[in-house]
This record gives sequence, structure tokens and C-alpha cells, in this order.
Amino acid sequence: MAATNIEVWQLGTVVEVRNVATDIQRIVIEPSRPKKAEPGSHIDVMVNIDGHEDKRSYSIVESSEDGTRLAISVLKAPLSRGGSLFIHTLEPGDQLEITQPLQNFPLRVGAGRYILLAGVSASRP
Repeated sequence: MAATNIEVWQLGTVVEVRNVATDIQRIVIEPSRPKKAEPGSHIDVMVNIDGHEDKRSYSIVESSEDGTRLAISVLKAPLSRGGSLFIHTLEPGDQLEITQPLQNFPLRVGAGRYILLAGVSASRP
């Protein structure tokens, strides 16, 4: 699998929003131009922060085989730059500008096994 980091923008419709843990929402999006998401992929999302648009990246945590549904899970981080707060305002029916799945860290073909890790950075007082 090769890196696929060319941004192809499209509309995505939010079809499901639900809490999956404290301050973590899972958002399922139906892209207008579906593309299969390879393991480790992310999408870029245009978010509105204080009336200004900005781009944020979110890991795809689940994808349908044909790419017609992509799921991201986002921690509400009050001390972040504002993207997570915007994501937590989304409701089914909302439309977003998103990229097709992007892959900056492709898996090496033929490896005996893979270990995928995800984490959250947290500051401590």
C-alpha cells in the first residue's frame, strides 16, 4: 500500500453521532465521493472556529468496505485549538467539507505482522 496524501475534497454528510466514552463522540460520515479507507488512514475536515475555517485531521476508526461510511472518534479537548469543540456540535444531517481518506504512513507490504497504536496527548498541571 502506498502513501495517498493528495487532498481530494468533497462533501460529507453526518449520519450518526453518539457518545462512546466520557467526552468522546463517534461521528459517522457518508462522503459524496466514497473511497475505501486503508488501515491507518485519516481525513482532513474543514472546521469553523470563531467564524473562521481551518483544517483538522482525524483518524478513521472504522470504514465500510466500499468507503460509503467513515467513522471518526473525537475527544472533546477544551484546551485544544477548537476543532474538537466544533466536531462535538455536529448533528445528523450536517454537511462538512472533507477529503477522501489520506494515508501518510502506509503499511509495509509483506510484513509478518502489524501493530497499530493510537493515543491522545494530555497536558498535566
